[in-house]
Amino acid sequence: MRRWSRKAYASMHTRCVVQIGRRIGAACGSEKAGGGRAVLLAAICLVVFGLFFFVELVPMTGVLSAFLAPFGAAPSPPNRWGSFTTTTFNFEVRSFAFRDMSEKDKQREHELHVRRVEEWLREAQLRPSADAALVVKGETDPNAFRMTVPSGGAAVQPVDAVVDGVALVRRPGTAPLPRLRTMWRIHTATELYELYDALDIIYSFVNGSEANHHYRKQLRADCGAHILRLEKRHFLSGNASAALPSHLESEGKDLPSLLAELTTQCPIYRSLLGKRNGELLKHFGGAESTLRVDDRDRETDELRHSLRSVEQHMPWHRGRVVMVSPGHHPTWVDGAKNFLAGMCGDARVQALRTSGTHLRVTTVHQDAVMPYGMRLTVDSHVIEQHLWRVRNVTPVHVYMNDDYFVNRDVAITDLLNEYGGTIVRTEGGNVAAGFRGDSSISWIQGVANTELFNIVNLEHLPEDFIPKALLARWRGLLTRGADKNLSSGRRLFSSLKAKVDRAVVAARLRGIGLGGDAPAASKELEQEARYILAFSEMLGEASTSSYWDAAFSNASALTLLPAGRHRSLLKHYLTTHAPFVYCTNMFRHWSVRFRDDFAYADFHHRQRKARDLFIPFLYNAFIMARPWQASPKFLPYLLELKEAMEVAAAETSAVVTRSPHAETHLFIDTLRERYTHHFARHAPNVSIFLDNNDGCAPATLYRNPAAEVMYMRVTNDIAANKRIMDDIKQRHPLYFNANAGFNTAEAADQLRRFLQSKFPMPVYLEVSNDAEVGDGRTRAAAGAEDGALWRLFGDLMALPVVGVVSYEEGVCPLVRSLALAFAGHHRGVVQVSVEQHGGATLREARAALRHRVVSAMPAPACRYSERVSVGSAARGDGITEVARRAIGGAGAGVVLPSTCGGGAGLRVRGFVVDARTPGAPVRSAAALRDALAVPAQTLSLEDFRAVAVGPSEGDVVLVVSRADADAKAVHWVNGASESDLLVTYPLPVEAYEDMSAEVRWSVP
Repeated sequence: MRRWSRKAYASMHTRCVVQIGRRIGAACGSEKAGGGRAVLLAAICLVVFGLFFFVELVPMTGVLSAFLAPFGAAPSPPNRWGSFTTTTFNFEVRSFAFRDMSEKDKQREHELHVRRVEEWLREAQLRPSADAALVVKGETDPNAFRMTVPSGGAAVQPVDAVVDGVALVRRPGTAPLPRLRTMWRIHTATELYELYDALDIIYSFVNGSEANHHYRKQLRADCGAHILRLEKRHFLSGNASAALPSHLESEGKDLPSLLAELTTQCPIYRSLLGKRNGELLKHFGGAESTLRVDDRDRETDELRHSLRSVEQHMPWHRGRVVMVSPGHHPTWVDGAKNFLAGMCGDARVQALRTSGTHLRVTTVHQDAVMPYGMRLTVDSHVIEQHLWRVRNVTPVHVYMNDDYFVNRDVAITDLLNEYGGTIVRTEGGNVAAGFRGDSSISWIQGVANTELFNIVNLEHLPEDFIPKALLARWRGLLTRGADKNLSSGRRLFSSLKAKVDRAVVAARLRGIGLGGDAPAASKELEQEARYILAFSEMLGEASTSSYWDAAFSNASALTLLPAGRHRSLLKHYLTTHAPFVYCTNMFRHWSVRFRDDFAYADFHHRQRKARDLFIPFLYNAFIMARPWQASPKFLPYLLELKEAMEVAAAETSAVVTRSPHAETHLFIDTLRERYTHHFARHAPNVSIFLDNNDGCAPATLYRNPAAEVMYMRVTNDIAANKRIMDDIKQRHPLYFNANAGFNTAEAADQLRRFLQSKFPMPVYLEVSNDAEVGDGRTRAAAGAEDGALWRLFGDLMALPVVGVVSYEEGVCPLVRSLALAFAGHHRGVVQVSVEQHGGATLREARAALRHRVVSAMPAPACRYSERVSVGSAARGDGITEVARRAIGGAGAGVVLPSTCGGGAGLRVRGFVVDARTPGAPVRSAAALRDALAVPAQTLSLEDFRAVAVGPSEGDVVLVVSRADADAKAVHWVNGASESDLLVTYPLPVEAYEDMSAEVRWSVP
């Protein structure tokens, strides 16, 4: 506490004692009696003041400990946020702690702040050198401090993060990494809008009454342990599927072993045998199943009103809105507008497009971002780990649950600070301790488990620590095919030389890296390309089927976190229920560095567990402590640093061994000197730009009440709900949430009325029954304006869909994927052609290549109606030939109107989904997991490309293909078998399948 505060307290106590003494004397009628009681009261006040002074003295113990440290006293840990700040402290940054401070007090605090930094730097220089043996091991290096240099200035700013508007230096006592420097710049609000107004908003959304989700959830709940046990046994045994037919013709004795075991172990699966497709859909998608939806998955129009809140209070947003769900699209989204408005529309729609109104929401199936073979999960913590895999995700994205709401106008500066760093909003309380979570689903246990993970990786382990197994795997990956004659110091990235050379040449052609010192610039450019390409290789390896090996490795289990209770030297605060602003590169870094930990949880945790890693807590800890680690250059730099340390240690050892014997202290000095000399020759230099494209920008943390976030728990208690709703209206926070804890219609209606009162204006994409739909337009007027759009959409949805696959096992998943791709609106015929490539069937390929990953979840196979036909295509046929043969002269097509921009005048003859396997037939185990792929999102007109099919020049088909996935940002879900993809699309689709047919089960 500051000196002026102490004086105020002392003055207050004195006046209090005198005044109370006089009153007591007057009441007693005796000045003497009053004086005696005043003395007693003064003694009590002195005791209280003494206790207060003792509490104030505690923060000073760090100075005493530092003084006693050389004499053997154990110093108290100085690693407390706020202990030290930079000399360039900016009090104009929005700060809950300092916003009411007078200018005089600000100046005094600034002077005190500068003295503290100067004292700390002097103490750092006087610290004794580390033991030479530790240096040789290469875990730490005390010979250089990381210095952060802002672009355009020469002043040193060792700032790592910002808490409540206060810039913080590197944590004292943390060993720095050599020759690594971080740089950033300060942005104006206008610049932030230019950089980030198109950031992605990613929702997670679950409608518990949707049939496919209900089926997967019920099977996981009733049979999940048996399914995982079968999959694990199959993987570890190395068995591959036998060459069986694609479908079962009968049950009983012909049932393959995996399904046969589930028949005896899984009652719900056994109860479904012999049912018909229509009965199956009714069982999981009818009114009866809706009654079984739990509180967490109940749909009460939260998502609709959350999107309204975004449009109402973030009118500057120009980016995508992506909804990640278990495969269902919101029913309130207008299909015609969502499919066409991005490219077609009258003048009103064109005006909306330029004003920032969202003309499309894209629903992406969560399986498209989940690791291969680990998709049968309802664990939201695990799913959150992978949401960054949304295609072409922006460097900064906002993650929202469907029950988060924006309550006031939000500027870009409410999401990002002046560095472009994400603003972290937390509760006021901090996490008490970290310890291993138990086997329950306790939220408190899960928070403690994540805190322990943060403590171990941010405090217990050195920053350059890499597990030996991980280090060996990365080195093996990057030196594969390298020249064995090269020295160990030059072999690490040599396998990337050709790619590096091409990247450098391309950069030079664009004028990058050319400047005054051309050789130095070229060398720096080459190193940056080498690091980025190396990380790309590591990221690709971390996403392959070796994920399964990591999942079953005991070394990767989170249970190996240390036992006992551990307290962080940093303060980590409880997260709020509000939109999370995330730097995407931090998630990429985790997916490589902690791949083994994530893989273990992904496979073993299929529902929420206390041993999950809670992503908001994980992100807050890492972004506040080490934002530079998010850089794709960081891990390759660590690898090269390890290499340099080992080479320097070997060279030092060789030199010292040949030297004459000397006394111990002289030997240690010589060893250190030699090592430093050799290490300086090999140590890499790296510059990380904290701009969210390289490393993450330094973050800012606001704690409640400065965070301005309110938590609302809605229960069956109507009166309690009303109190919290009234409180939200009165306090008017920036964000609030609506956590569902009710199961009555009355509470659901109460929540809907509250949300409708807060966000009454429908968004453009809604199917609304209100009399007024926005902008003062009546429903009749809106209907007249949108009528042309609806007629065009209806005509397009009646066109045929032509699918092309390389394997017969891909036909059924492709047909079922159309229900999500066209959001249930397609009513034309479907024709699928199977490419005749002359190779083995996919089942034979799995057996020959001993593919070990299997999906043991029972899923019904397709029984097609008359609207679906399956034929063949010759190998090498192009889209034009396949489409002409399938469509022929059927129909005259649909002519796109003049309002469709570049597509105006084209006659669309149909849609083509090109799901052929690149390089079919597959010949490697690595290619098997991508042998099949089908669309895994809702499609809009801009996702297709037009391919001419004749007879006239304007006759086209609209094609969506695997080859265009990155360019068009279209999501596909991959697999090695029909059963892999039927985990994603398990139930029959009424539009394409025979509902009267008996269920036939797909064979794993």
